[in-house]
Amino acid sequence: MDEVEQARSKVVVRAFIDALTRGGPGGVPRPIEVHAHDPLRYVGDMLACIHQQAAGELELLTALFGVAARRSATPDLSTFGVKSADSTAALSASSNPAASAASSSTSATSSDTDVEQLIRRQLGKIFDGICRALSVRVKQVLQSRAPLTVLFRLANLVDLYSRTLQSRMLPADCSLVLTLSSLKDEILSTFFKSLSDLNRALTASPPSVPVDLSPPHVLHEQMARLGEMLSTFDGSLVPREERLALFGPVLSAVIDPLLAVCHLSATSLRASDMSIYLINCCNAVQQAITAYDFTASAVEKLAAQQEAHMDTLIEEQTSAILSQCGLAAKLSSLQQQKQSGGSVPLSQV
Repeated sequence: MDEVEQARSKVVVRAFIDALTRGGPGGVPRPIEVHAHDPLRYVGDMLACIHQQAAGELELLTALFGVAARRSATPDLSTFGVKSADSTAALSASSNPAASAASSSTSATSSDTDVEQLIRRQLGKIFDGICRALSVRVKQVLQSRAPLTVLFRLANLVDLYSRTLQSRMLPADCSLVLTLSSLKDEILSTFFKSLSDLNRALTASPPSVPVDLSPPHVLHEQMARLGEMLSTFDGSLVPREERLALFGPVLSAVIDPLLAVCHLSATSLRASDMSIYLINCCNAVQQAITAYDFTASAVEKLAAQQEAHMDTLIEEQTSAILSQCGLAAKLSSLQQQKQSGGSVPLSQV
């Protein structure tokens, strides 16, 4: 097994480097590094190449060890580094046909599982050698100051291949899966740092409020970016029950600072105009995210904020109308009389 692992590891590394630098026979397909200027294409092609190689190696290992191991009902897996079933139990069961049949079925199932686990472990070891080459190139992409949406799509692309390889081919603790997980975390860290820099720039120079109190242009730009991220994440392999927890930090990092900037830009407005402006901003954000089930908590939070701004608007408009009608002072006097317990006739108020 060790000899097979070492030999196939060298072949995989050489094939990966050739795909990066030389391409296929006669230059078709072209070398992957030709697309280094396009982060999504570049990383996607590298991961697709690894996935294709993993599928080929899995088929080879299955042919080498899987078929041979199934030739007997109770295969000897000790040569593969796997403990075989208890032979004593198998011999004792042979005296009873029914028990023997059940034992054979159980033994075959157990053997299949053992062989599958063995193949996955060996496949993981074979791909240890390409981890550094992949990691170095992905980190170079992160130094190119890619846009926010590209960074987010890169993180989801790496997560997609990590989940696919882990579910079908590689063990969760192999070097390649751990490398992909580390790269995803590093991409997301770069994403949040870039987003934080953008939010600081907006806070330092808040957008002006449009004359019609509609949401500012910067809010529409951010919602367009968020819409791309939502669409990307909705098509990922992340289970439904995990999506809220995983995408929640992204929503908070985009929406909360943006609404704070809108509030900051509206401080010079009248209270009623400020309420209308913030209601429009909250509604624009809510419309952008309401179509996805994993944004339900953010939608509820925005609805509560709109309701609070609406209460302020109603209070301000009511006060203004009463003042224009000359009733504000009379209502104030009536409230004071009611609080003091007096019984002054309305005609004397």
